[in-house]
Formats: sequence, structure tokens, C-alpha cells
Amino acid sequence: MVEGGGGGGGGGEDPIGGGTSGGGSGGGAATCPCTPDNGSDLTVVVCAELNCEDESPNIQITVCGGTAPYQWSISGGEGSPSGVQSGTNNRNVKVTAPDRTDVTGSAYRNGLSVTNPGSCPNAAFDCANVVGCDDVEISGCAGPVSIPGSSFAVVCVTGGVCDAFTDCAPCGTACSGFPVGDPVDVRTQQMIDDGCLPCGISMEGLNITVEDAVGDTVVTVISL
Repeated sequence: MVEGGGGGGGGGEDPIGGGTSGGGSGGGAATCPCTPDNGSDLTVVVCAELNCEDESPNIQITVCGGTAPYQWSISGGEGSPSGVQSGTNNRNVKVTAPDRTDVTGSAYRNGLSVTNPGSCPNAAFDCANVVGCDDVEISGCAGPVSIPGSSFAVVCVTGGVCDAFTDCAPCGTACSGFPVGDPVDVRTQQMIDDGCLPCGISMEGLNITVEDAVGDTVVTVISL
């Protein structure tokens, strides 16, 4: 998800290189159509949303209106997301998350706790979607399952312990239908030192700013 904003003057902290420039108004070779078309006003269109499950997560934006040439810059986030301008008058930008490093241990949780709605009686499941440093999901749903005479934690995945309980819904359904929460950083300092930087942490809060030739700006903020 991205959030847009506008204003006059100023740019981001890290100008992005690449692309071509030229005079005049407007631009060319847009990554995607300018819809809706707001005429001469400086606006942006997100052509490709960030998906941290992709092999190389990136967001692609094109500018509409304003006065060419354009300059893009990025700030915020963690690590060093890379940006490349392209198209006539630097009309487009592609910002890619830093390379991921596979470090032992879970990196963060998409934090959301819910109560499993009746599929596993007496089971309150933590739908945390524990994700590793390489953005690969480790487990989707874990929680306590109470059976007469015993109580233990179960990881609800296909083929897991939950499959043996006739009162339980098929494994993997306990967390379905619930939205994903904001990334919560639970990395240890050692994991950080070892280069553990999942996409969700590196790109959350990243500002992507475009400035036109007369100093008008539009800021796109990534919010996962």
C-alpha cells in the first residue's frame, strides 16, 4: 500500500540517477497510463505495487503532469533500497528492496492476534505469520490446543498435529480471512549484525519523492 502527498519545493535526501532529461512540459514513455488524468497538475501513478513475496520486491511509479524534467529521490526505510529513473525526462522510477540475507531465526512477525472462531474449540491462535530474514514464511499459525489431560502448542500447517483432531478445521484455515498487520521488528542485535533485513522492514515508511522543473513535489510513502 502507498500513501500519496504533495507540496511545493524540496526533494528527498538521496537523489536517484539514471534516465534521460530534456526541456518542455510533460514527458514520454510512461511505465503505465496516467489514469485518472489530472491535466497539468503534478501527480503520480503507482504502476506496480510492492510485493515482498516476489523474488526481487520493487515498486514502480510514473509521473503525470507538472513541468519536465523530473528528479526522483528516496529517504527513510532501512538499509539501502536502490532506485533507477527511466523514460523521457526521467518520467518513471523503479525502487527495489535491498538484497535479502538468509539468517537463522525469525525476523519479524506481521503482528495480529485473533481468536480462532470455533474451528478448534478452546484454542486462541496467534496469527503472526512468522517470516524469516529471506521473507519466506516459516509458520502461519500457532497456538495452544486443549485436550483432556494435556495442553500443548501446535503449529497449524497441513500435515501437522492439528490434522489429527476431528474437532479442528483443516489446518491452515485458522488464520485465513484476517488482514495482515504492520511489520513488527523482533530481530535480535546479532541477526541485525548478520545482515537480516526483510523486505517489510527495509521498505516500510520509505519516501519516494519526485520534483519537477519548477520545484513542485509529490511524495509517495510506502505503508505495508
